[in-house]
Amino acid sequence: KHLEEELRRLNEQLEEEVQVQTDELRSTVERLQDEVVRRVLAEGKLRKNTRMLEAFFQHTITPLAFLDRDFNFLQVNAAYAKADGRAPEFFKGKNHFELYPHKENQAIFEKVVRTGKLYRVHARPFTYPDRPEQVTYWDWQLTPLRNERGEVQYLVLNLQDVTQRQAGWTSWSTGPSSSRSSR
Repeated sequence: KHLEEELRRLNEQLEEEVQVQTDELRSTVERLQDEVVRRVLAEGKLRKNTRMLEAFFQHTITPLAFLDRDFNFLQVNAAYAKADGRAPEFFKGKNHFELYPHKENQAIFEKVVRTGKLYRVHARPFTYPDRPEQVTYWDWQLTPLRNERGEVQYLVLNLQDVTQRQAGWTSWSTGPSSSRSSR
């Protein structure tokens, strides 16, 4: 009888422990389910935002390039590639200054990485290495993007070809003034 009593007591104790652990497990499962729902919603929102950003990037008429801090192309949009007569895929992984060697511009890019400050220039002349006789003019901006530690991790280069505007300005400024000065 004493043994039966002890077994019954142990059985009740075991049932209580199983119930406590079952309740803890149920609570853990509910928290995990809530976390899964939260993450699924966040991932959906992230995918939507990524698609929207990608569409903006690809369909804007402004030439845009994303580079890493070593000036390697990560991605360019169609407008950027078109300005150089190439496909966007051509640029991926290539170094900007291997394609477009220019010591002064490279120093500017390096300074942006070092200081983390945006750089903007207007009507800067540019000559493509394979077309040295053709000078083009560009407004461009180099924007640093920082990581969570505040270090420059990426660069966004956006450009605007202002060659026609510059040519119009040059012919306008040299045309009337030269005729006046010859009088």
